[in-house]
This record gives sequence, structure tokens and C-alpha cells, in this order.
Amino acid sequence: VLFVVGIPLCSRTATKLGVPDHPAIVWDEIVGYLLTMAFTTASLRSCIIAFIAFRIFDIFKPWPIGVLDRSVGGGTGIMLDDALAAIYAGLTIVFIGIYHIVKDIIDILIICLFSLSVSEIYSLVSKRIL
Repeated sequence: VLFVVGIPLCSRTATKLGVPDHPAIVWDEIVGYLLTMAFTTASLRSCIIAFIAFRIFDIFKPWPIGVLDRSVGGGTGIMLDDALAAIYAGLTIVFIGIYHIVKDIIDILIICLFSLSVSEIYSLVSKRIL
């Protein structure tokens, strides 16, 4: 809803200011940040990480964000590049979270394996558990 409302809002503001994507237009930034937050948990740490991740993708505009930013005009272009930056940031946050969960599980398994004796490991291998 905020994205859709932002298209005509940003378009009219840009027209009145006479600049395609004036820095004073912040509706797209707000919507982008809120979209990034949809990928995180409600904690101060998550809010800070989401903000930093969103700003990185919004500033550097990796492909196809930069292409869309240059080729799509008006309110749609203003909103679209920030929405895409938010999705990139959100997916990055999710990927990092999954990586840490998997890493923790692997670490626990390694600790468990090293705490087993040779005969216990042989028993697990022979039962095809390992």
C-alpha cells in the first residue's frame, strides 16, 4: 500500500521540485527501510543492521537496481529502485542469518563428534548414522 501510494506522491513532488529524484523526497527511503525490516526480527540490533544493509544497496545500486534507476522515470522509478534495494538487503540479512544457524549446527556436530570415543564413532558409522 505504501509503495503504491508513493508512486504518485513522489512523482508530483519531483515535478514540483523540478528534479527527477530530489534528496528531499524521502517517502521512497521510508518504504524501502520498512520493507527491509519485514525480513528481520524486532530488535534494536536488527533495526540497525537492516538500515545499514538497505543504505548500502540503495547507495551502490548493484545490477539491476542501477539500470532501473536510470531507465524508469517518474514516481515508479523513484519507488522501484528503493524497493529493489530493500529486497536485496532483506535477502542478504536472511542469508546471513541462515549461514550463522547452519554454522552453529555444524560447530555443535563437530564438538559432539570430537567428544565421542573411536569405538562410539565406529558404532555410528557401522549403523550408517554417520
